[in-house]
Amino acid sequence: MMSRHSHYPKDAPAAKHDLLYPSWLAHLVTHNNHDGNHHNGHTTAAATNDAITTIEDLCQSLLQSSDPSKHHQHQHRHEKLATVYTYRDAPTRPKPLSRAPRIWNVCPSRLFFAATAHSSSHSSSSLLQTCRMAVKCPSAILRSNSNSDDDKSRRDATNSRSFSSFVRYLKRSRLVAVVACDSVGRIGFLVPLGGRDNNDDNDGGNAMT
Repeated sequence: MMSRHSHYPKDAPAAKHDLLYPSWLAHLVTHNNHDGNHHNGHTTAAATNDAITTIEDLCQSLLQSSDPSKHHQHQHRHEKLATVYTYRDAPTRPKPLSRAPRIWNVCPSRLFFAATAHSSSHSSSSLLQTCRMAVKCPSAILRSNSNSDDDKSRRDATNSRSFSSFVRYLKRSRLVAVVACDSVGRIGFLVPLGGRDNNDDNDGGNAMT
């Protein structure tokens, strides 16, 4: 996923998705944006009563995401974050990514990098595959439409800001978003670009499945 103009994909998107996230996480992102406080990964995850602090916690959370009976519990109620796009580098086997992927939880970025340190997404035998996820570039939205006050332009710009705000929240809080298990047993992670270097101001990221 990319959030700055210079890092937006140049090629045409391959698929469109409605990215969902838990209501509790939506509240935290909104609160963070309003008061300017940047929570650390432990505090943020603990707010779910399902804190991920170890690799064992991460595995347990992913297992829960594959259980349909957990999806209707209060802490796992979801709402739409943004309409996003994926590209030709997204996985297509055994089937393409879900049209409505669900963010299930968040975990500290240090934990994610420790858990995946020996897995290279460029290796043919790797269990991880890196792909891009993006929204429309806000400045491009305005340039492509002579009337920037029309309803569609406003919706597109709001959508892009929502996704960008979420990515910045992950970055500043040193978190990675955990994407729920899909219908073919595939899990994923949304990782801000430059996630290993917290001094990097880039707002973008990659999706790993």
